Order: sequence, then C-alpha cells, then structure tokens
Amino acid sequence: MTRPKRLGALASGVSIDDEAQALFLLGTGLLADSQQTEEADVEGWEPHDLRFHWRSRGGYHEYEVGAYGREAPPPEQPEPLTGIFRELPVAQVSSTGPLGDILGSRKSQRTRSKEALDIAQIASLLSLTFGVRNGRRPYPSGGGRYEVEAYLSVFDCDGISPGFYRYDSHEHRLEELSRDSEELACQLNQARWACAAKDGPRILITLGARVRRLNTRYRGLCYALILKHVGVILQTLCLGSTVLDFSVCPIGTGASASFPKLSGFPRLGVVPVGELGIW
Repeated sequence: MTRPKRLGALASGVSIDDEAQALFLLGTGLLADSQQTEEADVEGWEPHDLRFHWRSRGGYHEYEVGAYGREAPPPEQPEPLTGIFRELPVAQVSSTGPLGDILGSRKSQRTRSKEALDIAQIASLLSLTFGVRNGRRPYPSGGGRYEVEAYLSVFDCDGISPGFYRYDSHEHRLEELSRDSEELACQLNQARWACAAKDGPRILITLGARVRRLNTRYRGLCYALILKHVGVILQTLCLGSTVLDFSVCPIGTGASASFPKLSGFPRLGVVPVGELGIW
C-alpha cells in the first residue's frame, strides 16, 4: 500500500469483505479512487487527522455518533489519590466583578426566548466574538492562523432572509452562500436531535475549518489544534451570548454532509468542526 493501486488490484492481496470499510478508506484518503476529484483537498491531511474527523461526525458513515450511552458516569469529583493536600488562599479576583458575573451567569439554554432575534443583535454577537481588531481576534489561535470561520444557518431572524451565510470577520458582513431549504432543514433537524430540544435553533452557527491554513505549517497535531481552537471559540461565543442575553447551547455534532452542499466547498477543503445554536 505504499503506491497508488486500484481497489480491485488491492482486493486481490488484501481481504476486504465489507464494502462499507472500503468506502470508509476511500473517504479518509487511505485509498484513492482513480475517478476522485478531491485530490487537491486531501493533500496535506494526515491519515490520523482525517480518520478522527471522519469518524467523530455523522454524515458519511453509519456508525453511532451522539448520546447513545446510558451508563452512569464516574463521579464528577474524583477520589483523592494520596490524601496529601495543600490548601490555597482565597482567590484575589472577584467572582462578582464584570468578568466574574459573566462567567457565573453562563449557562446552556435550548428553549426559545419570547423576544425575536434581529440582525442588529446577531451583528453585535459576531463583532464581539469574531471581530478583527488590530489584526487580532478575541481568542488565541496557533501560529495566528485563525483557520476557523463562522457560517450561519439562519431560520428565524428579523432582517436576515433564511439561508446559509459566511461571516466575513474582516469586513463585518455576511456573504450569502445558499438558500437550499432541504439542506437547511437537515441541519435544523440534526441540531434539534443532537440537543434533544423541543424546537430547533433560530440560528445555527457552524464553525468551519480551512485545514490548509494550519497544515501548511504544523505536522502531527493539526486536527487536535483545530479542536482546541473550537473550544476557545465556543466559550467566547457563550460569554458573548451571556452579555447579550441570548439563549444558546453548544452542540456536540452536526450534519457534515450538508455543509459542502450549502457552502459550495469540497468536503475536505473546509470542514465543519463545531456547532452552536441560538434559540
């Protein structure tokens, strides 16, 4: 397997009795289809990164992804290991100051607020959490690459027509990419299912990663670094939403197959890596 081979030739030397496994390998780039047109987008992906991305999100396989387990988790507070403790002094940072109030008030909410969302509110959230100021953004990014961008699936917002948009953080504007109602409905249903919510969000923010922004510099940790960035961005979004009194909830998984159809990007060019719903 050190040189490109057709699947039929490979099968003569390797037992592949499950077509799904062969398709999985094709999808992750470990095998290459002679008719595949996404070679440029596969370039730069390392096998462990691509397999991690592929397997941890739904859309291209039939494995279970989501809250399927029903076993009780271990206790939140772990048992002491040695019993040797060093008490710490009282924190010098007030938990009731501006930042402390925001951190203490943050909570995930999946019920719709009575007041409608409007374009001015969404503009404030996007500027607060993604806006570029003096070449920087409110959150850190490895190497200053800022490969993660915000894409909005708008379902119910005054001043913005239903559709799929990319947020241009440099110019503070939304670029309309699609109004495909079928794929938007797929995203809405996936978000509602993933959160076990009665109603779907009014706006779904999908974090999309331009992987080549990172893998042109980093090796062996690219996808792990992307997920770290997703974490800090989601926290930034949650804190910004707390300031603006939005009902929001991070979502554990999304409709990966819908993203390239709505965005127009090849499926490995820009990949969805995180979601947050605004109710």
